[in-house]
Formats: sequence, C-alpha cells, structure tokens
Amino acid sequence: MFNVLKKREETELVINKQRSGRKRVTNGSEDTFITLTSKRNRCFISVDITQIVNISRAIKLSVTTVKRRLKEACLNGRITTRKSLLSAKNKTSTLDFEHNDWTVEQWGNIMWTDESKFDIFG
Repeated sequence: MFNVLKKREETELVINKQRSGRKRVTNGSEDTFITLTSKRNRCFISVDITQIVNISRAIKLSVTTVKRRLKEACLNGRITTRKSLLSAKNKTSTLDFEHNDWTVEQWGNIMWTDESKFDIFG
C-alpha cells in the first residue's frame, strides 16, 4: 500500500509504466507480408507462411511467431468446410426428375414459397 501512495505522490498517477519487454523478431514490413500472404492465400496454414517467410531470412521464424502476428491482425485460424461432390446416384436422380417435360404454363400453376429456417434461441 505504501508503494502505491509513494508512486502517486511522485507521478500523480497510479498506473504502471510501459515495460520494454522482449524485442520483436519481425519488423513492420514482415508483419504486413505475413498478413497479406494469409489474406491472398486462404488455404495456407501458419506452417506454410513460415516456410515462405523463412526463405529470405537469415534468422528463422518459428510457427508460433507467425501465429502471433496473424492473431494480432485478427486473422484467427478457421478450417474450411468441405463440400461433398455429387455422386453418380445424385446425377441420375436429377436427370430422372419426374416433371422434366413440363411446359411453362404447367410450372406457372405452382405456388412457389421461399422457406427459410431461423433459430431464435440457439
């Protein structure tokens, strides 16, 4: 408690000074390069970006450093969802659609609705 009061008398503030910390391994242009590489190639993971950056560096970066730089740029890792391809059965069932030979007038007699599912509470 005494140290807090003493600090307040000296600086008129109670907050701590900014500490120097460890120096960054990358500079601003390398940070920009890492974020741009991730944005341009959305399929690249941090290991791929690390290999690209380390080609032109004498001191090699770690994968953790690249992950930190991407997190600072608000580029958190996501896994892309895989879309299943059409199977042969699906292709033939699409071609064997029972109303395939309908005319425009017959299609005009159908009432179309736009159905959407909404989850309000989870």
